Amino acid sequence: MDIQSLSALTIIEDTREQTPLDFSAFPFVTVERATLHSGDYSVKGWESQFAIERKSLADLIGTITQGHERFERELQRLMSFQYAAVVVEASEIDLRTGKYRSMLLPRAAVGMITAFEVRYRIPFHFCGNRIMAAQRIYELAYYFQREMLKEVPPAPPAERVVKEKGKRAAKRENKKVLDENKEQP
Repeated sequence: MDIQSLSALTIIEDTREQTPLDFSAFPFVTVERATLHSGDYSVKGWESQFAIERKSLADLIGTITQGHERFERELQRLMSFQYAAVVVEASEIDLRTGKYRSMLLPRAAVGMITAFEVRYRIPFHFCGNRIMAAQRIYELAYYFQREMLKEVPPAPPAERVVKEKGKRAAKRENKKVLDENKEQP
């Protein structure tokens, strides 16, 4: 693994993000603003493979009620990513107790979100607040980059494999001869 690359993480923040999160508490993280085709946050170099959609609770409720068709199109796009998630700046308790301005019943909101998770295979992370949302995005980005940078061990050269097989075959043959000699009087 390239430790140098792992220690430096560049999070890409969409230029249309209206309330950017603060990642200054995380060492070795830089934030660059760029236009992302999907999601609000990504990892530099993997913008087409990693995406995080960030939502406040009010925004989430708005998108699953009035803007649900647009939101479902976004979730459909996110399905093509190697990893994608929705990070919510509220707790699941806030959702389940209806701490939002809408006539939408909490159980209906939970049902819609759960259906989206199952239908589109996109997890929703309820983080409690903006600080924890930034923490979760950092963790997801860090571990995604770490997994992507893992080196696949190189295959052994063909001649080495043949030699190893030859050595093992010779050992088996020698053992067989020794066993046969032990059995003879």
